[in-house]
Amino acid sequence: MKNLWQVVGVVVIAGIGAAGAFGLRHAAGGAGKAASGASSASAGPPEVGVVPAKVDSISSTVELAGSVEPVRVARLASPAEGPIEWLSVREGDRVKARQVLARVGRAAGSAARLRSAREELHKAELEMQRIDRLAARGAVAGELLDRARADWERARAVVAAEAEAAGDHVIAAPFGGVISRVLVDEGNFVAPRTLLLEMFDPAQLVVRIAIPESLCAGVVEGSKARLQLDAFPGIERDATVTRLYPELDRKTRTRTAELGLPDTSGVTPGMFARARITLQEAKDSIVLPASAVVAPKDGHKFVFVVEQGQAHERPVETGIESGERVEIRSGVSAGQEVVVSGQAKIKDQAMVKTKRANPPGGSDKPKPAPKEQQP
Repeated sequence: MKNLWQVVGVVVIAGIGAAGAFGLRHAAGGAGKAASGASSASAGPPEVGVVPAKVDSISSTVELAGSVEPVRVARLASPAEGPIEWLSVREGDRVKARQVLARVGRAAGSAARLRSAREELHKAELEMQRIDRLAARGAVAGELLDRARADWERARAVVAAEAEAAGDHVIAAPFGGVISRVLVDEGNFVAPRTLLLEMFDPAQLVVRIAIPESLCAGVVEGSKARLQLDAFPGIERDATVTRLYPELDRKTRTRTAELGLPDTSGVTPGMFARARITLQEAKDSIVLPASAVVAPKDGHKFVFVVEQGQAHERPVETGIESGERVEIRSGVSAGQEVVVSGQAKIKDQAMVKTKRANPPGGSDKPKPAPKEQQP
């Protein structure tokens, strides 16, 4: 009997211990759930970065390389065979229009032939006048007078040809400019059409660039540009596209364009130039950071506009994209707070907590030309 009461006591004690342990676990679980609920309640709505939509200007530009070239160039060749008897210029000399630059030999022979032709013309004229007087008295037939007049006309033609040939032996400047190349020296014997001199007009200089085919549609006559010459570091010049060549180069698939230089002071042909050409430009437009625009795979673009702590999804139409900025043509008004970071944490009509984000810089970075077509 004594042993039976001992067993009953052990069972009762074990039951009391188990009940206590279950109570402790239940209490701990309830406390954990309460703490979790309190933590969730304190987290609040997600935080997003916002910027105000601003009215600004935006442009899309491209930077291309080119070089300074003269528009007006003359390559002067010898009109006849002979020695260079006289040469008056060297590279860099400035010359005036019609200034004599060189003289090809045999000019004395041409002058002698011209004198002979003029003497023959004088004789033909005297003969024509004599026959004219005889024909007036009826002493000779009118046919002789016609023949004398024809001889006089032929003599006039010979004089004109010899006068032109004599002038061709003198090389004169066709316009005022600068001598860029002298290819002969005095005493050199030259054949007809041998290149003797080259010159250009320093007042008519342009920057020639090669536009890749993919950008040709965006560059038109009148497009604005900013030029920087390596010879003048840190100095930019205003320029305008003044001419577009009508065809693309079939080897490089590029189109040549010319940019006018209003100020050519210190500029010489051959200088390396960088041209930043404006392809598109919009003024007084709504401009946002590019990160504000959400573009799902279906192509539907939208932004989140925050009003009274609530995010609203707004479809937008975008325009010019330049660097980290984008033009918004519809869907957003100036001054509205637009989400630029944290869009993945929210959805339409979600409550949010906002913080002011730093907008990207206002400068429009030029896009580089395609590598395979860079000049």
